[in-house]
Amino acid sequence: MTRSVRNREAGSALVEFAFIVPVFMLLTLGVVNFALAIEQGIAVSAAAHAGAEFGAVEGNENNLIGMQTAATVSTNAVSISALASTWCTCSVNSSNIVSCTSICNTYDLPVQYVQVTTTATVPVLIPYTSLPSNIKLAGSSVLRAR
Repeated sequence: MTRSVRNREAGSALVEFAFIVPVFMLLTLGVVNFALAIEQGIAVSAAAHAGAEFGAVEGNENNLIGMQTAATVSTNAVSISALASTWCTCSVNSSNIVSCTSICNTYDLPVQYVQVTTTATVPVLIPYTSLPSNIKLAGSSVLRAR
C-alpha cells in the first residue's frame, strides 16, 4: 500500500469517529436521564408507601396530616407533595363505602383503608428540544388500617 492510500484511510477513520461520538454521547445521556427518572419514580412510590404505613398503625388511621407528613419527609431525593385519604367498607374488597363509625352486620366494625398518593415534578438532566424539560411522577399506596 502506498503512503497516500494509508493517509486517506486514516483520515476517513477520523471522520467516522467524529460522526459516531456525538451519537453515542446522546444515547448515553438519554440512558442516564431515563435511569434517574426511574430512581426518582421509585422514591416517589416509596414515599407513598411510607405514608400509608404510618396510617395503617393503630391510632393513626384518621391522622391524614401525619400520613402526608410521613410521606413527604421519608425521602430527600425529590420534592414531594402528598394527599392522604381514608374510607371504610363493610367487607374486605367491597366497593360499597360506608361511614367509619357505622356498624356492619349488626355487630362488626367496618374495614378501614388508608391511601396516600404522592406526586413530584423532576427536571431532566439535559433538556432536549423536542422533549419536555420536566417529568411528572406519581405514586400511590393503599393499606388496610383495621
